[in-house]
Amino acid sequence: TLIMGNCEAISKMYNMSVAVLTSVLTLIDEYNLYGQVAYPKHHKHSEVPDIYRLAARTKGAFVNVVYFEQFGVTLIEVLNNGLLVDPHDQNAIADALYKLLSDKQLWSRCRENGQKNSHQSRILTLGPRSPAIGDREERRNTPISGRKHIIVISVDSFSKEDLVKIIRNAIEVIRTQNMLDSTGFVLSTSLKILEIHSLPVPAGMLPTDFDAFISNSGSSIYYPSYSGETPNNAKITFALD
Repeated sequence: TLIMGNCEAISKMYNMSVAVLTSVLTLIDEYNLYGQVAYPKHHKHSEVPDIYRLAARTKGAFVNVVYFEQFGVTLIEVLNNGLLVDPHDQNAIADALYKLLSDKQLWSRCRENGQKNSHQSRILTLGPRSPAIGDREERRNTPISGRKHIIVISVDSFSKEDLVKIIRNAIEVIRTQNMLDSTGFVLSTSLKILEIHSLPVPAGMLPTDFDAFISNSGSSIYYPSYSGETPNNAKITFALD
């Protein structure tokens, strides 16, 4: 069973997708695998658990050959319940498949570990949380949880002048839609928090006009707050989440 995403008509697909799908269909024809290979054109998110169960019930194996994975779900799941291979190495993939399908003890051990890891997982049981910052006063000055909309401005490799222009343009668009009161702003950039401190000022804003800053290329989240009745740039501090 080959799950290759939700495909459109081949004539409407991108060149890379066409090349991959054509290669798969050619191999099915070359090795006369008609009736032995399923390659559904569409699948729903709700059907994914059944796809996993199919592999388990037929004593098969689940293969996820990817060059990158943004969150790394596969690495979390593969804890002594599978084999890691180089996705560029066809022979390594074939050897791993053969090993899993021919060694029944290994297959059973991987299955048991997979169930154990699934039950021990805490990821799906985590509830929503509020930003873990400072004391009650700091949290009062951080309204991100009460926003109806959040606009994330994610930019990199720009001059500071360009950054200021992008920030100003984003604010103006929201202002024309009369959404400022219900909309929060988050700036995501590779800059360090010290570099961000004075960045919004030329755009006619203060750091506290943003609900959060994602800095250091995504490795840190800061919430701006201020002391005193009237915010000014000198009194603004940044609380690390």
